[in-house]
Amino acid sequence: MLIEEATFQSVDHTDDPHLTLIPLGEAALNGAVKEKALPDLNCRLPETPAQRTFERLVDRRQRLLDHYHWPPDSLERRLCGALEALVRGEYVLLPQSEDYQDLLALAWLTLPPGDRQRIAWTTHMTPGRVLFRLANAEAPDEVRLLYPKPEACLLLPQIEALAASAHPAVRAISGYFMAEVSEQLQHFCQVLPSDFSLLDNVEGAYHYLQWLYSDRTFLQQGASSPDELEQQLAKYWPLWKHRAYYAWLPDGLELSVIYGVCKTASRLSLPLENTLDVLYQALVNTGWTMVWSQPDLLDAYIQHYGSFEHNLLNLALAWRALPSLPRAYAERSRLFASFYHKHRPAETLATYRAQVPLLAKLSFELLRHHPTSPSTDSDPARQTLQAAAHYDPTHLTELAKPFVP
Repeated sequence: MLIEEATFQSVDHTDDPHLTLIPLGEAALNGAVKEKALPDLNCRLPETPAQRTFERLVDRRQRLLDHYHWPPDSLERRLCGALEALVRGEYVLLPQSEDYQDLLALAWLTLPPGDRQRIAWTTHMTPGRVLFRLANAEAPDEVRLLYPKPEACLLLPQIEALAASAHPAVRAISGYFMAEVSEQLQHFCQVLPSDFSLLDNVEGAYHYLQWLYSDRTFLQQGASSPDELEQQLAKYWPLWKHRAYYAWLPDGLELSVIYGVCKTASRLSLPLENTLDVLYQALVNTGWTMVWSQPDLLDAYIQHYGSFEHNLLNLALAWRALPSLPRAYAERSRLFASFYHKHRPAETLATYRAQVPLLAKLSFELLRHHPTSPSTDSDPARQTLQAAAHYDPTHLTELAKPFVP
């Protein structure tokens, strides 16, 4: 199919027209191609449906702006109102003039491909049994009375008014299609996933648009303040929470969020315990504590990603997110063992002396709630506590005071 629709031109005769495969073969048989074999050819691939949609969109938009001199804000308001009416299940009746026929075409082309197939339209509405969702009519106020529910058939003033209360996704798409930068609009037409729908899932459509054009600096660099951290976590939480419904969402978003939270810690310039308080409160406020209470997920992160400092933060956050000891002892012990076997704190604590008090606290709590006294010195918590005692015996004494008679 691709070869049949492509066009070809001899590299030696670039002024000749491009020909499809069949006319090119006929030209060769008729002697128009003088070489015994076909010459080297330039190939022009056919336009994709997304490319054709983009070009038709730009053509309609520019006709309304340049030929009919519609102000950009008026065009965007009318486009937004028409789309919103369709999302709400209403009918759209526009005037018959050519400019409003272009608006109808623009509104229909603006719909995602799957939605377009479900919206019947006509530029010449006449009385009959077929009630088009998008239509032009010479007397819209009279034609409106033909509908079983005239109140569900919106005329231009109602359509314009509807734009003010449009769904965020509808406002965003209207803005994209009015963007002066055509490259952005072309990119948007090309990347829409097949299941993207305004009519079926307008909220999900908004989440996709947020993801597509969002600033994802947080996922690489973290946040610079507690407020920014909470804003970023709140932005990504609905996406991850409903990830089963979003086939377009890349795998591993939660791992990127974990990394962003850890990077935030190094940017806050607060004492470690205060940093943990800030991080954990943001997780609680946005729902993300669920991730730090999933041992399998966090265990995979500790084993495959993260530095000593980052994974110690993850341990401490998991300590807060999991049910209090002695419950969830096995989950904590497993996470601590993963941390221990990866980072070997007994050998590396000299480099991370600032983290010794926190690590000693976690080790001590594990040992104190061990269901039976650890039988060997190979227990990760005991090994870590012994190393911590070497570098900070005073802190270890303070930890033990409440339990010494």
